[in-house]
Amino acid sequence: MAKRDPSSDGPGTPPGFAARFAASPPGLQWAAVLAVTVVVTAAFLHFEVPAGGLLGPMFAAAAFCGIEHRIRVSRGFFHAGQCAVGCLIASTLPAEVLLAIPDYATEVVVASALTLTVSLLIAKALVVTGTVDVRAAVWGMLPGGASAMIAIADASGADARLVAFMQYLRVASVAATAAMVAHYLSTPGAAPVPVAHADGAYGPYAVGAGVYVLGLVAARFLPIPAGAMLLPMLIGIAVQAVFGLHLAMPQAVLLAGYALIGWSVGLRFEPRLLRAVLARLPQLIAATVALIALCGLVAVAVSLMFGLDPMTCYLAMSPGGIDTVAIIATGIKANLAFVLAVQATRMLVTLLVMPPAARALLRRAGHL
Repeated sequence: MAKRDPSSDGPGTPPGFAARFAASPPGLQWAAVLAVTVVVTAAFLHFEVPAGGLLGPMFAAAAFCGIEHRIRVSRGFFHAGQCAVGCLIASTLPAEVLLAIPDYATEVVVASALTLTVSLLIAKALVVTGTVDVRAAVWGMLPGGASAMIAIADASGADARLVAFMQYLRVASVAATAAMVAHYLSTPGAAPVPVAHADGAYGPYAVGAGVYVLGLVAARFLPIPAGAMLLPMLIGIAVQAVFGLHLAMPQAVLLAGYALIGWSVGLRFEPRLLRAVLARLPQLIAATVALIALCGLVAVAVSLMFGLDPMTCYLAMSPGGIDTVAIIATGIKANLAFVLAVQATRMLVTLLVMPPAARALLRRAGHL
């Protein structure tokens, strides 16, 4: 009689459960993820956890990381989730707020530069300690555009699996930390929960639907970094500013968008990836914690230097995804214009400037 391989079951799972789950149809696997998502998200929303609609699906999907599965969020559905977030930002970011962004030009440059510097210092520490090679360290620690960094790492000959783990460990950790900080250290603001207007008109939802569709189409034909979120955001802001219309998104659509983004991140923590990095896990966790802590300290310095709200600076400096930070920022009294300006600037610099610069440095050092 063949012996059961204990390693086939994740921690805390009944004997044979992992094998049965791995062999089950994708539909049943999605049903299981959805069931856990509903429970976890409901609990987060009940306790008013910032970005609970995003963190719930992310943690629910990550709970299946120790079990083989065959489900993923396709690029199209991920873009659909990002588009919902872009419309949300547009609905909460009037044009007059954006016009104030040039007033923060110095602060944006300083904050973006400091965040990138901290990230590269952590990458240097990982190389010095022998945790990972220089290529994996650079692509794994740079914030902004996780999927793009993974693709660049793969093309440069780095271990794309390791880079993927480092990127998504950072994204998930930053999201969780930022949500907890926002929950305990900030004052709840006017969270964007769509409601019917007093006159019973649903025009803003029609505008939101139009911007959503137009944003998805534009992102399909204009492959710019994070275009699925940035393009509907810009279109929505322009529509409101030029035509004087109002934009709103139904709560159900927003929650669906959050779920697609959260699942996309959580489902990437798969067994093969975990086994590949298990020996390096303590050092990678320490590096992630150090990155978050140092960015927090830099946020305090920027707050004191320019007299800005500490919570606003913390979210602006958070080395996570712009969509995650935007979701958190919209639910508290943060300066959303400054947060998005710093996050967007850093993301564009990371995607457009850092890759060729890093390649040049790696080539000069003989690593490429």
